[in-house]
Amino acid sequence: MPNSVQKVAANVLMQFAPALHSHSVRIFTPFTNPVPLNSCKLRSELKQFLVAYEPKLKQSGLFPHQAEFLKTYSVDKEENGNFIITTATGSGKSLCFWSWVFDRLSQNPDATAILCFPTQALMWGQADRLARMSNPKQLVKPDGETAYGGTVKYGKQNVGWTIWLGTGQDEIMREHEKSDSFKSSRIRIATLDKAHYSLLRGDENKEFAKRLTSFVLDEAHTYHGVFGANVHYFFKRLSLASEIFGQPRPAFFLASATLTSARQFAATLLSLRDESEIIHIKDSTKQEIELVATTDAPKHLSKPPKNGLLRVAMLLNKANIHTDDPSETASLLQFMGNEKQVGTEINAIYFSESKLHGKRLKQKLDSKRGKRNYEIYDADLPAKKRREVERRLNDSTTRGTTVLATSALELGVDIEGLDACFIDQIPPSRADLLQRIGRVGRRPDRPGLVLLSLSVEPHDQQLLENAAQAFCLNLIRPLPIPLHVEMLRWRHALAAFQEWIDDLKKHRVDWVVFNGALETHFGFSKAPTYPKLKSDFETSYGSVVDMNNKFWVHSGFRATASQGKIPLKEGKQEVALIEDVAIFRDAHPEAVYLGHDSARYRVVAYDIDWKQARWEHPGSDMVLAKWLGSIRAIQVKREPKLVTTQGTWDERFEAYEITVGKYGQKRGRLSFGAWNYVRKWQGYKEIDLKTNKTRKVPLAQVAQRFRAALERGESFPFLHDLTYRTQGWQWDFGTVTLPLSDVVSLRLLGNLAGHIVEHFFADVVESRIADFRVHLDLPAKQLQVLDTTPGGNGLSEALLTDDRVRSALQNCIATLAKIEGKGSHKKFEKYVVTLCREAPTHSLEEVTHVFRELYKCWSG
Repeated sequence: MPNSVQKVAANVLMQFAPALHSHSVRIFTPFTNPVPLNSCKLRSELKQFLVAYEPKLKQSGLFPHQAEFLKTYSVDKEENGNFIITTATGSGKSLCFWSWVFDRLSQNPDATAILCFPTQALMWGQADRLARMSNPKQLVKPDGETAYGGTVKYGKQNVGWTIWLGTGQDEIMREHEKSDSFKSSRIRIATLDKAHYSLLRGDENKEFAKRLTSFVLDEAHTYHGVFGANVHYFFKRLSLASEIFGQPRPAFFLASATLTSARQFAATLLSLRDESEIIHIKDSTKQEIELVATTDAPKHLSKPPKNGLLRVAMLLNKANIHTDDPSETASLLQFMGNEKQVGTEINAIYFSESKLHGKRLKQKLDSKRGKRNYEIYDADLPAKKRREVERRLNDSTTRGTTVLATSALELGVDIEGLDACFIDQIPPSRADLLQRIGRVGRRPDRPGLVLLSLSVEPHDQQLLENAAQAFCLNLIRPLPIPLHVEMLRWRHALAAFQEWIDDLKKHRVDWVVFNGALETHFGFSKAPTYPKLKSDFETSYGSVVDMNNKFWVHSGFRATASQGKIPLKEGKQEVALIEDVAIFRDAHPEAVYLGHDSARYRVVAYDIDWKQARWEHPGSDMVLAKWLGSIRAIQVKREPKLVTTQGTWDERFEAYEITVGKYGQKRGRLSFGAWNYVRKWQGYKEIDLKTNKTRKVPLAQVAQRFRAALERGESFPFLHDLTYRTQGWQWDFGTVTLPLSDVVSLRLLGNLAGHIVEHFFADVVESRIADFRVHLDLPAKQLQVLDTTPGGNGLSEALLTDDRVRSALQNCIATLAKIEGKGSHKKFEKYVVTLCREAPTHSLEEVTHVFRELYKCWSG
């Protein structure tokens, strides 16, 4: 197998020579001397569990950090000892937290545990691991194939475990929750969203929470920014519940591959009084990261060291390719799909930033009828199919498979059978990039080749300038957790009220105890009443948050426009699961959805609960398209034509309620607050999958067919506007010297400069450009930055912290300065076309002048 990867690297050299960076990055993770299991002096039942979990431990021994954890845990007998472990990808973190969970449960036969993961893919991966250890006769497979639960023997105890999914669209889970197996399980494996939404609601869940002694949080680095703040306040609700139960708060075990200042981060996330309350287990292994000559990359892969894991990242710099190059030598896609280049032996993963792009790519590659097998893996893929793909890639006999994946396969899914990783678009977060790279090279006899295609995006070019540092785990810093956001604190306090109000009214919980806990954990000097807190929240934030759904306080945990998944069904057969807001793009009226099997499905109807969908609030018409949440399923039928569609829409923001203040700018006026957002569906474009030609279908044509269908008494899918409020800011920067005077030219120049600077704003907060909106209006002398998710995702506010606006403007000016000089006109034109997908309307000098003026206004 190494020789196959070596050949692919050699082919990369031949194909991409003009565009390759002169150096590649050699990432070697050495194995430290193994620690014999017997040297840890563990109880016999714990040893037996470890060997059952990882049979090769008897011969290979433990990693030093695993041994350190086990020894430390065995000594630390405190009831609430917390741990955080930070080690490289594929280094056995799960062995540590599973042994911690089972051993703690064995000490108290009444205790329970919950393990939370950021994605369902990770959750199911861990469930599969437990299923392999479970008594085969006691596995619970409600669909006949997938294990939703079982029992694992630990010492003399049989410990029950279960998957815990949201039941909104999962009929199997809904039935499973009624079973004795689910009710008796002492371990629940879930996403953190599910725990937030359900752990403290309902008598059975509260009984489970009352006995909760162990809480595992995997991939802890993902819980930052506004998402991290929501997680922080969820744990405050859990602390409040523990106080009501009269029980200690559960102990926590956090795990991450990419996290700096780990104890400080964990203490903030968990609301610990002091960092000393958590024990940090570090990976004693230090990765060796060095630059090597790219011409030597095949040699390094051909003879990988046997005492560790090897990955070699080759860097393809698109900026070195001329736009008029007819040979398309920088096409990573062409290379990846060429069996002569990749061969038929290695297994590869290609990360796509778009589900549709991945599906179209599969159709194109399948049409070549070669020997390689192509699989789709994304968030729309039904769970059963995901498990099939994961199992196949963990089968040592699998050869010649390429997985076309989105970020759904980014985090810690336990797959060891991949050899090459192709990344055509670098994710905004450096931590996400390292997670993707970590999918390959997970065995000492199986080195991993990584080919990165780097664009002119700011974060891509910075990676090229500091290639070795870019791959260092200890330099990754998550966004700060904004605990000062009062809206989040109040919202979770209201969630606590909602979770306990019935118990309080029925006198099963004492108001004095509840109010005291509310004051302690949420920082109120005097606990407010529920009506008063809700009234204050509505007065301050009702313009941003839709408060009309019964469980509104639990919505928006991840600060995303999506409120849930909706199944696409052909009869009773589930074709896919899509996010509700994706209807505008993927499942609009007359849409043709491209399936994972390359089949086409035309949308014919929405199954809607019209009573739930009706919107009658007299005070406001702003609501997150309430009917989206009322759609139970989208009915589709097979489409014979070789076409797919993508919906189009118009959108606008309007100021609603803003306040003026100083937010870091030295000059001008900055207004921060609430804004109205409206998205109107405007028809779609039909894409011929054979010729790639597109045909526009305007809204008027669809509306005409809609009216005709109604007159005939037929049903016809209809798409309402998407409306909500969000947060953001507007900077009126005032008097500046501009290079032009007429309004039309200034407006065009402002549009161009705005499209450029949004990339640098995205870079300093490690986000996608789609997550916020930037508009620069030079005639009005205004810069506007708005979140694009309901209630706000915190990115616009994050820009106003830690001097990020100034840094972004400074980076932008420095980047443009590199273009100056001979041939700057053509270089600038190429840069703008590549970065913004549009031709520049103004010169480099004019655009640079604008940014220098803005920088002076902001910095003083």
